Amino acid sequence: MINTPDLERTCGAIAGVTGAPSKRVREAGEIWQGVHGLGEVIVEVVTHLCIADGPATFWGLALNVHDIDALFDRCR
Repeated sequence: MINTPDLERTCGAIAGVTGAPSKRVREAGEIWQGVHGLGEVIVEVVTHLCIADGPATFWGLALNVHDIDALFDRCR
């Protein structure tokens, strides 16, 4: 997930680099989410009125795995 003070700017930059335009923008109250599909990877871009002006920042990573215990064992 990417946090940004400017959803349009950040989604435009992602589309420019990857060629994958934002599939949709969803409004949830004071939060807006843009979604880019890059094959099996989904990039979520989020903005909120409280995010200070400045560059976009990496917020987190979510993994979808079949067997979380096997992943944990492999990563130890």
